[in-house]
Amino acid sequence: LVRDAERAEQQTQWATEAKLAADAPTGKVTVTGEILSVKSQETMYGSTLKMIVKTEAGWKLWVTVPSSIMGTDEKITGKTVTLTATVTPSDRDSKFAFGKRPTNAKLVS
Repeated sequence: LVRDAERAEQQTQWATEAKLAADAPTGKVTVTGEILSVKSQETMYGSTLKMIVKTEAGWKLWVTVPSSIMGTDEKITGKTVTLTATVTPSDRDSKFAFGKRPTNAKLVS
């Protein structure tokens, strides 16, 4: 029961954050945000690492992990990253976007 109550509270918090978040922009954008998750994705061309970044404006970005931060031996989930990418908002959610060709990536903290 405690776990259910905590989950409901967390979902309420996420809904509030989503309402306050700005809409995702379009075009080449420099973003700074927290890396929420990193996932390996299999394609017909091989395996790539993808990450979700929650930007300072509140919207989320799904983008390839740049090689400049991929080579670090430390865990990057929870770290803050700054990068430049070509951003396209999702058709389903204006607060979620897909990024292509990430460059100039640096771990801030």
